[in-house]
Amino acid sequence: MKDGRKSKWGWRISAVVLVSGLVLGTSSVVTQAGERDDNHNRGNPFDQILHKLDKILDAIKGDTKDSDQQTLASSTMFGGPLQDGALVYVRNVSSKPVTISDKRIVNEQGNDLPINYDTCGSSVAPTTTCVFITEQPYIVGGQAYAASVTVKGASASAVRAQFEIRNSFHAPPLGPLARDNMR
Repeated sequence: MKDGRKSKWGWRISAVVLVSGLVLGTSSVVTQAGERDDNHNRGNPFDQILHKLDKILDAIKGDTKDSDQQTLASSTMFGGPLQDGALVYVRNVSSKPVTISDKRIVNEQGNDLPINYDTCGSSVAPTTTCVFITEQPYIVGGQAYAASVTVKGASASAVRAQFEIRNSFHAPPLGPLARDNMR
């Protein structure tokens, strides 16, 4: 078994953590253009940390383009005979907005189902969660379903999604019958 401290990756991760800690401990960050970032000294400390981490990642990665893209997909799930809704929660945990280019909930034959309710629209604001839902008559007991969502933007890798099959209208148990973290 390899000792993590002796591997190349272990040392690289340690160096990034050390440099990140030093930068986060300062009162301002100097951007690649040499400008001081003093606008984020006030407000929510978590927003300050996210902003500084974005600056660090931008400096390490170089120029970020809106062509950065990530598709998150669920496994195929079955919630049982009482299932009547399928929901996808999309969470942008970064300090930059992302664009949603594709939202899909499909049945076991692979057919796209209509979305009945959508708070996501075409973009997700920073530190925001949205949801899109397909319900009866499109979701019925006895079938399996899956979902996917494609996001674009400099912070696309900071988006998380979860797929749920729910019982919203029938007798108890109401709520999630099956849940999957989309990857």
